[in-house]
Amino acid sequence: MDSIRPAASREVKAVLSETITYAGIRDLTPSPTNWRWYDLTDTGDTYPADACAVSISSQANIVNIEVLTTGGDIWETSCTINPGTPDALTCNEVWTPATPQPTPGSNGVITPLSRFSHQVTKEDMNLRPKEIK
Repeated sequence: MDSIRPAASREVKAVLSETITYAGIRDLTPSPTNWRWYDLTDTGDTYPADACAVSISSQANIVNIEVLTTGGDIWETSCTINPGTPDALTCNEVWTPATPQPTPGSNGVITPLSRFSHQVTKEDMNLRPKEIK
């Protein structure tokens, strides 16, 4: 299980339980609400059945969920946070292998990762205008 709080008003969680990966979201303000859970394996087409660990990250209302398989491969999918009352997730449920995969003897050589190859824009949430820095 892994969780993040991408905003003061919400919490998002990734859970791997008995080979099923879930994403969950709940509002924190004005008081915590019940979790809304999304089964990320119910399409069954690309999900790695041997997933054994999960992690979650977020930026600009996009939540990335990654799983590690028993064979050492990393697979990832994403969900979009839909702010509202209550907040919700829209998940694409398409699992793709991370590129490149970690390999024994990796020496830290920087290689481009496809999901980070886009140009960073000022709309990205973790950037502040130059005059504030």
